[in-house]
Amino acid sequence: MRKSTQSTVSCPRCDHEGKAVKPITLQALLLKETLDVAGNIEDQSWRFCQTPTCPVVYFEETGSALFEKQALTVRVGIKETAAPRPVCYCFHHSVEEIEDDIVGTGRTGVVDDIRTRMKIACWCETKNPMGSCCLGTVTRFVKAAQARSGKLSPQLQTADEPDCCSIPDSQPASPERSLRSPLGAWATFGAVISSVFSSACCWLPLLLLAFGVSAAGVAGFFETWRPWFLTGAIVLLALGFYLSYFRKVPCLPGSTCAVLNPRLRGFQRAMLWIATVFIAAFALFPNYHGFIIASGGGAAIEETWTSAAITLRIRGMTCEACAITLQKKLSTLPGVARATVDYKTKRAIVLPTEDRRLTRELLSEAVEDSGYRIKE
Repeated sequence: MRKSTQSTVSCPRCDHEGKAVKPITLQALLLKETLDVAGNIEDQSWRFCQTPTCPVVYFEETGSALFEKQALTVRVGIKETAAPRPVCYCFHHSVEEIEDDIVGTGRTGVVDDIRTRMKIACWCETKNPMGSCCLGTVTRFVKAAQARSGKLSPQLQTADEPDCCSIPDSQPASPERSLRSPLGAWATFGAVISSVFSSACCWLPLLLLAFGVSAAGVAGFFETWRPWFLTGAIVLLALGFYLSYFRKVPCLPGSTCAVLNPRLRGFQRAMLWIATVFIAAFALFPNYHGFIIASGGGAAIEETWTSAAITLRIRGMTCEACAITLQKKLSTLPGVARATVDYKTKRAIVLPTEDRRLTRELLSEAVEDSGYRIKE
């Protein structure tokens, strides 16, 4: 009969008390097909059955589900009788290694090795089926081997071992966690930056002129590099999708891969799609920029102008936004009543004021300051 109190919950199979374990441990160690069938286990409370002879490894506190040894990707060392029986999953130590050391020398270096290496990093929550530090279990196996061999070691610590997963924030986290998500984030960030630069031929000259800075040569420079920036953005975005949706982190035999929290993974994928929309908006910016800030059709204005209007043929414009940028620049010149620039015909038409202070040299200088040239 299953016993339960507020703090203790017993295994429905062996009726022994189970040890609380986090859902991330099950997510990391259960077979994929088992997880697919189990559904969402994150919002449930789970226990680890510590009875060596019981085939149950995990059970849900309310009794709604349980998982036996064959449902895991690793061997549960304390429940196995055949070698190898893993006991430290982070640094790959086994019960057989401990027993061979004790028989040969009366002591083992396994405990010291774990204590030393855990100061750098350990991944007990996602590697150890118990979901916690292995030192307590290792110590028990060492004592049992020493008792059988009659070679008890007074140096072996008998008190509870510290939790080897309690690493300060300043120390490295699991490499399997730290190498996957940041790489995808950097790829997405790089794609966004590349897309921003791919449209700089249109927005940067306008921004520079707004601050009174010369934009000479800017549009032409970024237009030359635009295909490369677009290619880089596409490649990096594709890498971001690959890392988020398709990449499988390889696992060594007897180990497991760190599993990203489903909510965090969902957030990262959502941000990836938002970045995709942002990238597309910038990549296509030269195609629709003119429609956003256009102030009116040049042809309609041209019909009302007199023969006093000056017509210039412009070289170096790469998109509709270039025409808008140049038109705004020409319109602010002293002696200019009106100005219009048509990207399709590559023409600028300027109507001087009645005082006729405007000169062709002044127009030429303004065009070159905007980053374009007058075609003679």
